[in-house]
Amino acid sequence: QLGLGASPMCDRDATNTPQMQMGFIDFVIVPFYASLLRLFPSGLAPLATNLEANYKYYATLRMAEAPDETEKLQANIAKLAAALA
Repeated sequence: QLGLGASPMCDRDATNTPQMQMGFIDFVIVPFYASLLRLFPSGLAPLATNLEANYKYYATLRMAEAPDETEKLQANIAKLAAALA
């Protein structure tokens, strides 16, 4: 209505959703969850499990789009698991 373009993360046509989701998880969610898990290790374990499953889901989508990134994405999955352990 105002003639403004969509912001880069909200542009449905230009945004790579798997890449954006993994970036958000890496830079916002993992540090936050890692802190919470240190405070409440057993009570919040399901959060870590679900986060890792979500990350793997988006990594799998990204691997289908860019098979040459598979090794890097697998390393990122291992890094995420270690950060939440």
